[in-house]
Amino acid sequence: MLADRIGWPDCAGGGAEWIEVNWSTKSKLVTFEYGTLVNGIEDFIKSLRLLRE
Repeated sequence: MLADRIGWPDCAGGGAEWIEVNWSTKSKLVTFEYGTLVNGIEDFIKSLRLLRE
């Protein structure tokens, strides 16, 4: 399972990104440094960034 916060997001003005997944009975929010990738969900992050452009 991923931690709720990975690295030091939004420190020193670098910004942060987050992904939230909602299931019927629970949810998971992961915050990480802007522009970085998270081990295990790299392709998912890349796909979301393409949608954001």
